[in-house]
Amino acid sequence: GFAALPLTIRVAPERTSALLAHVPIVGKTFAHDRNLASKVELANVQGRFQRLRNARRVFVISGDARNNSGMTIERIEVAGALYGLGGGELDQKIVTTGNRTTLTDLSEAEIALLQRLDPVIALAPGETTPFLIVFLEPPREFREFSSRVLSVRPTRRASTPPAGPNRGSVG
Repeated sequence: GFAALPLTIRVAPERTSALLAHVPIVGKTFAHDRNLASKVELANVQGRFQRLRNARRVFVISGDARNNSGMTIERIEVAGALYGLGGGELDQKIVTTGNRTTLTDLSEAEIALLQRLDPVIALAPGETTPFLIVFLEPPREFREFSSRVLSVRPTRRASTPPAGPNRGSVG
């Protein structure tokens, strides 16, 4: 029943969105969300190992999400994945954009908390917002990584032109 829905959304988001789009009354919301996700571009994506203040070695995927749609967006989820030598997925993390910060002064608990936060953003058309995905325990056998836009939620407010430089939140 309903308990399987969150797992299904995580494992097969595109297929779930397509199925939910057929639900009467609310289905159009899911179809719109899927189409909007294709209008957000990930840029400047980098993957690198980094040391925390306790000398722990973590793997970080960072970049920027650019709103190429014609509407203001309030939430973008980005999925990052690590793959092994044979191409199989070893680990995946999902974060909300707007969470980039420097890791050197943070503890593992603080990083884990930042990864779960859902920053409030108002990303106008053409603007970018940063993202940061941290794998605290990257598998030793990992060889490749990827990132992709998982979901997008438009604001309920009208789009307004940017007032100044976009400053991403730290949380």
